[in-house]
Amino acid sequence: MKKKKWEAYTNISQDNALQIFKTVFRDQKLEYTITKGSPIYMYDSKNEQVLIKINNDCVISLIYVSADPLTRFFSNVLGTLKNFNGITLLSITYSNHSKGELAQVLKGFVYHSQEPWKITRYPRFRFAILLQLITKSKWKRFLSV
Repeated sequence: MKKKKWEAYTNISQDNALQIFKTVFRDQKLEYTITKGSPIYMYDSKNEQVLIKINNDCVISLIYVSADPLTRFFSNVLGTLKNFNGITLLSITYSNHSKGELAQVLKGFVYHSQEPWKITRYPRFRFAILLQLITKSKWKRFLSV
């Protein structure tokens, strides 16, 4: 079965995203398992991924994003890196068979998180207007299914 991948940023922390997904799964009476994965160094070298497996066809990876690499460098030098939490990149692999169920999960996520694509609310991404437009487009396109 061919797997597809969908990725989009959300303006909330990794821990909050996990709690929202747990709420959505409880509301929709879905079974899931949670494991940890190694950090994605391009986004943050210290925080592990959170992997949520909904069924055999769908895995949601919550990837902690501390800032863009240039901001991370200057924040480290200036000692301000710990002043803010990061945002979360959702990286989801799924099959056509699970796309409808995944769309319902993401609709529940949007309902509980209130416009997760508005990443410019987060201080380190306040000037990422183009990235926010791309992110919103990805969310809207997938949720229109």
